[in-house]
Amino acid sequence: PEHFKHELRGSSVVESDHLILLDENQSVYQAGIRKEDLTLADPPVYIYDGKKWVLSSNTTSEFLIAALSYEAVFTFEYNPEEFYSFTKDDVSTLQSRLTKLPYKLSKWFGEISFYSNAPDNLVFVLDAGDQIDVLYGAASEESYVKLLAAIEGIGEPL
Repeated sequence: PEHFKHELRGSSVVESDHLILLDENQSVYQAGIRKEDLTLADPPVYIYDGKKWVLSSNTTSEFLIAALSYEAVFTFEYNPEEFYSFTKDDVSTLQSRLTKLPYKLSKWFGEISFYSNAPDNLVFVLDAGDQIDVLYGAASEESYVKLLAAIEGIGEPL
């Protein structure tokens, strides 16, 4: 087909030259690969914000790792079950205590960076410009305790 047709933004059908990879659960954002990039080995991924498509990740691999990491934080058995609000100083403290992971999720409600101090724990920092939200979790109690020790005293529950 000349254009892909997708239901974007709820019930309206929008013609697009993008193959949709991910539709945010409230249809606020969609991620896709441009039709002309589909022959590339690891094509860039763009985000549709309801108005325009913007580059999110230079490769599909980076986008998928970041998107799946973001979703994983919500499913960890050990987590605070609430978001935290951070200041820029809190983020600097977090960066000094944890390892920043080599991928990010851009243009998805803002810029999402990932941090960790064990293979089975993860923190995401969502910097939306005027607000910084953080959520974290771990697959094991031991790893969760290690993460809590590293982030103790920074941020406020929302």
